[in-house]
Amino acid sequence: MRVLLVKPPYPVCKSLTMPLGLLYLAARLEQAGHEVFLEDIQLCRSPIRRLKQTLNRFNAAVVGITSFSINLSIASKILKTVKHLYPNVLTIWGGPHVSFDDEDILCNCLWLDGIVRGEGEDTLLEI
Repeated sequence: MRVLLVKPPYPVCKSLTMPLGLLYLAARLEQAGHEVFLEDIQLCRSPIRRLKQTLNRFNAAVVGITSFSINLSIASKILKTVKHLYPNVLTIWGGPHVSFDDEDILCNCLWLDGIVRGEGEDTLLEI
């Protein structure tokens, strides 16, 4: 299966941080035989446009994104765009904010297919 993992922008970030959590997920998925592409758009000026280009090239079956509270709205917008453009793509959201606010996120984000709470290596493989 083709899986696209996305590191979204931060509204106040002026430098890059290594997407270690997504790299761990990618390694685990690749070990299980999945093809993974990690799109790091932390400092991208046009994240939605860049993501569309990646989706057109990579043809993912699953798109997963991580976020903190500070970049929750852009992560939501990204997943909503993915689902609008590619309704058959499975959209998964992980990270600290959605781990503790899962019910509210699922109720308010109808374009979302699932949430991964806590460490996602095993859960994402099960999905």
